[in-house]
Amino acid sequence: MKDKYYYFTTCTKNIMFERGKQYVCLSNLYMMEKGKVYTLLDFKNGDWSKPLIFKDHLNSLYRMSIWDVGHFMSVNKYRKYKLNKLNNV
Repeated sequence: MKDKYYYFTTCTKNIMFERGKQYVCLSNLYMMEKGKVYTLLDFKNGDWSKPLIFKDHLNSLYRMSIWDVGHFMSVNKYRKYKLNKLNNV
């Protein structure tokens, strides 16, 4: 059975990602574009050498290192952030 939530076991037990959830890329990483939405397709907990696999709306796959997790934000959190930013202007 595959895990639903991704966390980096040696550093924290805090959930970083959820399988099947959409995330916004916050910077231009490799072939990914800043501001585009990607879905987390697959990962493996407990093995830092295994990548996180994202897909875009065209079903292209992107293998990301666990060290790049800070470059993503869930769509829901991103929308709240943008609304707060607009309300504070």
